[in-house]
Amino acid sequence: MKREQILERSRREGLDEREQQIYLDAYNFSGSVCVGLCLLLTVGSILRSESFYPYSILVFAAIASSFLYRFVRLRKVSFFGMGACGSGAGVGQRRAVPDRMGGSMEELILQNRLRHARSQRHLSQGELAQLVGVSRQTICSIENHQFCPSARLALLLCIALEQPFETLFYFEDPEQPEA
Repeated sequence: MKREQILERSRREGLDEREQQIYLDAYNFSGSVCVGLCLLLTVGSILRSESFYPYSILVFAAIASSFLYRFVRLRKVSFFGMGACGSGAGVGQRRAVPDRMGGSMEELILQNRLRHARSQRHLSQGELAQLVGVSRQTICSIENHQFCPSARLALLLCIALEQPFETLFYFEDPEQPEA
């Protein structure tokens, strides 16, 4: 396939891997909140010899925490409104983004020259994101080593920037800093 066909097809698919991962994390997080609330209510009810609170409250809290988590990670205001309607469950429990810059000496750390290649082509993060069909935040996260792209997205970035894979992505040698 030609470069333009590949990039057009990627834009049409609209798959943003970073956002998909955040959606999955949000569901996992809301499930954890729901289980935690369920345990607290169960223990509290047992200690007081009372009946359990309606489970609908737990479901509502899980849904609200999922939307609040998405708001915190994606910075989309629409999620805040939906999450704030429910409960404040999970607002202060934002999961830390793993530091991809650190690690042990034996660990292979995938690095990239995405920012440099993008600036050489005089593209903004938004323009590159639009070319490959992801959000600007995804490009920013890749450039800042907070998100490691899949092989599919890495190849799309190489095609969009007309760079060979090994030029754009590399493993850092902990013994020798890059020049």
